[in-house]
Amino acid sequence: MTSKQADNSTQTTVGGNAGRRRLAAIVAAVALLWLFVLPAIGQNPAMRAAIAEREAQGIDSGAMFYTDLELMDDVLARLKQFHREHPDALWVPGSSR
Repeated sequence: MTSKQADNSTQTTVGGNAGRRRLAAIVAAVALLWLFVLPAIGQNPAMRAAIAEREAQGIDSGAMFYTDLELMDDVLARLKQFHREHPDALWVPGSSR
């Protein structure tokens, strides 16, 4: 094996390890988020109260979508108001234009 071939094989190995290390770091970050950060947020008294309130209403908090959030009512009302005030500002699906 020539020194040029040895250099190329070393670069390939180093480059391959960089990708593996990056993947391992991403997996570790997701695992930390999933196993420690999210459970800690779930133990927050305000979050526990919100979860209990929804469970009392028969709503599974783990299956909620952003449109189920109370905040979205205000957001959607503001969006409708914006469309009334500026009908040509944004494209609206289903419009006849």
